[in-house]
Amino acid sequence: MTRGPLTIESAAYLELIANADYQQGLRRIHRVLRKAEFEKVARLPAFTDRFAFPKLPSRLLNVFSGRENVILNYDAFPELLRPVFRWREPEAFDLFQMLVLNEPCSRSRLLRHFLPEDVDYFVEHRLLLGAGGREEPRYVFTTSFYPFEDMILVRDSAYLYRPHEGIRGRVWVGSDTAACARRLAARVRRESFGRGLEIGVGSGTLMLCVAPHCDEFVGTDINERALTFSRVNADLNGRSNVRLLHSDLYENLDPPFDLIIANPYYCDLESGGLEEIPGLLDGLDAFLSAEGVAFLYVNSYVMHGLDLIQSLMREKFGPLRYALTLETVGYSVERER
Repeated sequence: MTRGPLTIESAAYLELIANADYQQGLRRIHRVLRKAEFEKVARLPAFTDRFAFPKLPSRLLNVFSGRENVILNYDAFPELLRPVFRWREPEAFDLFQMLVLNEPCSRSRLLRHFLPEDVDYFVEHRLLLGAGGREEPRYVFTTSFYPFEDMILVRDSAYLYRPHEGIRGRVWVGSDTAACARRLAARVRRESFGRGLEIGVGSGTLMLCVAPHCDEFVGTDINERALTFSRVNADLNGRSNVRLLHSDLYENLDPPFDLIIANPYYCDLESGGLEEIPGLLDGLDAFLSAEGVAFLYVNSYVMHGLDLIQSLMREKFGPLRYALTLETVGYSVERER
């Protein structure tokens, strides 16, 4: 692993997740979070979007009820919710600040939750980076944790999700990931499958939600760093029936699969607004079993009154014998395009 100066914006940061000592540190943190009932932080949205103000009353109720997992969601004023949660769950809120938002923290604050030898290990193996401090040194964790269903998962530092370009190579986990995972979990809750497949596995969130409902699950990605995140998350959460492969769409795979899922990266209008989605659909005939199910969660641009995904579905599946269900989850206006 690259040694020497390291910041969250440096290329060396990308190497951390693949290091065995770093992964051992993640296991130490994970054990502490399990004991601390870290899943309670799922009641708090981690991101700010001033256009989400209609959700504020329900989010305030959620701080008390805990009915919804909103950790990866946006809220207009999350700073109004946090004092309420801190009053109710001070330990969980402290961990939320350190390990979800990756805010700077002092050593004395770290020792409220971790053993001294653990803190030293985190510093040595770069799970903690120095963040200044005049009277007492301050540190930031280089990985963010988030609870989902019965799991506690890791993703890139929250710093890389703030409104700036950051560094190339980030493995995305966001509100769309959570929305897809919730719908997918509800879809398969009372079902079982033989072989499952996720194309573009990313952090592994979807794969790990579905894997318990499959005899075998294969996750693929063209990004080796994404595969590493998925392996780490599978290890941390005891998912032993998953296998991860480097693949571009259906390359290196042996059909058939009884369940195929995908939540492809948001499409780029400059490349037509569809990107890999046609390739995903083209492979279903050869790779999906006769009674199989495919679950795709995609964004579809509406251009000149034409919905791109609806048009593509009619083109691809009109003459084929598929039972199709298209569900509109929501609408948004992209202000940056």
